[in-house]
Amino acid sequence: MLWIQFIICVAFIIASGYKMTIYADDISKKTGLSSGIMGLLVLAFITSCPELVTTLSSISVVDAPDLAIGDLIGANAFNIFAIAVLGVLCGKGSIMKGQGRLNIFTISVVIIMLVVVMASIRFAGSGFDILNMSFGSILIGVLYSGALVFMYKSESHKAVQLKKSGLTAGLMLKFIAAASIIIASGVWLARIGKNISTTYEFSEMYVGVLLIAFATTMPEFVVSLTALKKNSISMATGNLIGSNMFNIFIITILDVVLRRGSFFKYVSALNVHVSLFAIVLTAIALGAMLRKGKTVKILKFFTWDSLMIITAFIVGHTLIFNLVCGGTPLP
Repeated sequence: MLWIQFIICVAFIIASGYKMTIYADDISKKTGLSSGIMGLLVLAFITSCPELVTTLSSISVVDAPDLAIGDLIGANAFNIFAIAVLGVLCGKGSIMKGQGRLNIFTISVVIIMLVVVMASIRFAGSGFDILNMSFGSILIGVLYSGALVFMYKSESHKAVQLKKSGLTAGLMLKFIAAASIIIASGVWLARIGKNISTTYEFSEMYVGVLLIAFATTMPEFVVSLTALKKNSISMATGNLIGSNMFNIFIITILDVVLRRGSFFKYVSALNVHVSLFAIVLTAIALGAMLRKGKTVKILKFFTWDSLMIITAFIVGHTLIFNLVCGGTPLP
């Protein structure tokens, strides 16, 4: 019965996430936002709503911080994996090469934020907290805010060139209805994840990294696949990368909501390895974006970078599963 609930919940998240993205796209066009802002900021925020709601529910409703951080870091890994898979599905082998400087800047910031997360987990017991928050969470918030300012300034000059039209009440109501379903599904998904962990004696962290992360990243994948079908490669990758940046920022939000000291004190030290896993995948994607020269396919469907990401994703999940099942926290 739990697995049926999980499948139904995932279906709700995919359907409502897709609809909400369509409505957000219409709202963005009517308000005159540029495609860069829409992909990296608006769509990234909207498609990350399942992660936001599910992780907030994980700490405030079911008291499962490992489920929360597993979802956030695991979602980052899934989104990079999705970029590689989309390249294969569209027949190009890779969609990472030739990205604009905004996407390259964003993915670079994501790597820095992930390093901060890894260091914060590793040294969670150092006692270096400020106003009941981890220094790492504050630094993540500063990095995210600074990146937003940079991106907005980089793209704002394009926004004024777009034609604006008035928003309608009907469009806003549809958007709110889809958002409400996302919120309800996120709370339900957190409960399901906690019950799966308890019933089957699975690690909360790994349930978050695998199952919950898979479920909450489905809207990003569906939206990016749709963008790719419209030949908007920058939009497809920008949505996934922007979502990753927002996902890490959610940790700052969780630290504010928790109010029991640093959020990192309540998560397993094994999450250091999960963070490293996400960093490696993201670094491969960044290297592919910066690479010059001709794209060479191997095994007909892949390029070296897409094959490396897919292989690293599978190997990484296997190692994390073995570590969680038989591993011990770091000293």
